[in-house]
Amino acid sequence: MVASLLLCIVSAICATLAIVSYRHWHVAAARPLLLLMLALTIWTSGFALEIALQDLSLKLLAAKIQYIGIVAIPIAWLIFAKRYGTLGEPIAHRIGLLLWIEPVLTLLFLWTNEQHHLFYRTISIKQTALLGPMLSTTYGPIFWVHALYAYILILAGSILLLRALLRNSIRGRQQLIGPLLATIIPWAANAIYLSGWVELDITPFAFAATGVIWAWSVFRIRMLDLIPIARDEVLESMSDGVIVQNDQNQVIDINNAALSIIKRSRKEVMNKQLITVLPESAEIMRRFRPIIHGSEELQIMDTDGVERWFEVRISPLQDRLKQYSGHLIVLSDITERKNAEAILLAAKEAAEHASRTKSAILMNMSHELLTPLNAIIGYSELLLLSTPHTSPEHITDLTHIMNSGQNLLNMVRDVLDLAQVEAGVLRCDIQPINLDQLVESLAANVMPTLQMHHNQLAINTSGKLGTIYSDQEKLERIIAHLLDNAAKFTEYGTVTLSVYQTLLNQQPIVTFHIADTGHGIASEAIEGLFQPFTQEDMSTTRRHGGMGIGLAIVHQFCQLLGGTLNASSKSGAGSTFELTIPDLKSAYTLAGQESTPTSIQFAEEQINGIDLTR
Repeated sequence: MVASLLLCIVSAICATLAIVSYRHWHVAAARPLLLLMLALTIWTSGFALEIALQDLSLKLLAAKIQYIGIVAIPIAWLIFAKRYGTLGEPIAHRIGLLLWIEPVLTLLFLWTNEQHHLFYRTISIKQTALLGPMLSTTYGPIFWVHALYAYILILAGSILLLRALLRNSIRGRQQLIGPLLATIIPWAANAIYLSGWVELDITPFAFAATGVIWAWSVFRIRMLDLIPIARDEVLESMSDGVIVQNDQNQVIDINNAALSIIKRSRKEVMNKQLITVLPESAEIMRRFRPIIHGSEELQIMDTDGVERWFEVRISPLQDRLKQYSGHLIVLSDITERKNAEAILLAAKEAAEHASRTKSAILMNMSHELLTPLNAIIGYSELLLLSTPHTSPEHITDLTHIMNSGQNLLNMVRDVLDLAQVEAGVLRCDIQPINLDQLVESLAANVMPTLQMHHNQLAINTSGKLGTIYSDQEKLERIIAHLLDNAAKFTEYGTVTLSVYQTLLNQQPIVTFHIADTGHGIASEAIEGLFQPFTQEDMSTTRRHGGMGIGLAIVHQFCQLLGGTLNASSKSGAGSTFELTIPDLKSAYTLAGQESTPTSIQFAEEQINGIDLTR
């Protein structure tokens, strides 16, 4: 009676675990666990009935009912081990069906035993001192075939779990030891029963104990949710090296990629101090210990003398009590990136050197050209003034020489200015500028070009303009060039200069609008308009001359003054250039108070810090 009661309790426990497994159906390992618990419920409840009943036929019926669960247990066992040992991968559907052939045939032979006696040879009741009347049987060949089949499946499942234990990390092994040891319990219990030491078959109790341990692992420890085997599949497939060290700086885990990086075997590395297996990391680990996240670049010399670069990312690890327990170290090979950076840096330095060399050559050449050009222009003017009776043909030739020399001089000056801007040696000379006088002077200077192309000049201002602080020479160069361009590229039209002063973010600014009614600029050419040696098309050079650097210099001057220059145009609809210049009175005041490199630098920072974004 006591044994029957114990079996009922075990049956209730197994049924409860079956319900829990069903509720966790989303967990892959819970499905074979559900099958195992149902099988154990049938076995233990049938066994309890067998002990409690007195009639031979009823005891035999209870025994047959037990086998519905008994034949399913080995298959559930194997599926469970397969799910865990191979990252939740199920047994193939076809193989799963084949596994059920033998249990189904066993049940058929069992339930038809009276016709052939291949499962039970003899069936009787024997009296026992402890349990009373018990079913006594002599087994036939079908029983032993099934027993062999069951042992093979259970052994295969145990091997899968053992294999998972051997392949896993130290922490994963700690989680696996309990469930794997639980697989020994049914083997030991069955051996004790077959040896005749006990009258009661304790195998179902052993299977139930194993099922309870497995269920605890799945649902309490959540071991199978984490699937420690996944560590091997994920980490070993990574190209980055991964090292785990404890709080004593000992390596407790490492993947194959890291072993390849440090050129060591796993045996040489495990439980060793990290700085002994990777001396290059000593300084990095000293800085980041114990709880700092960070990354550094580390250079490692291969055994063949090749330098390799790695990005080392370090993260502290904490235990369940939030105490520091070690570091996770990830090594990413950035050798190709470093080599590419070195190539780009070398190319950048070479380009900067070439640019400086070009600027120096242009500056030297420009200075060398200025002297003879000034002489040519000066002597041309002197000849025109000193020879009043010269023939008209000579006057025309001298005028042509003088004008050509002046044009060449302007181009040389443009080249010199561009070289100075690129070399960074051009400075701002900030001073007060009378805007009314500036506009009047610009209008007078552009008049010959306007008349040459039969254009008119319209000037729009809002009364007296007053004074602004900026570099007068550069501001005049900017506006004069824009006006000259508008006059050259317009025929029988109008060039409009509009000037007005406003406040932007409490900062006084002056805006110059230069608009013309010329042939305009193609929209696709606007983007490269301020690039050196760029013109809308080659016909521009043939008709009007120039090298295409005027607008580039104007743009550089504008930026130097802290201003902005925008262009808008359409082919056949004229062009508009908008120049916005800030008032640099504060920079002028500082530079005037203390004419030192510091004050000049501060003045330039004031210019660069001005935001004219509308």
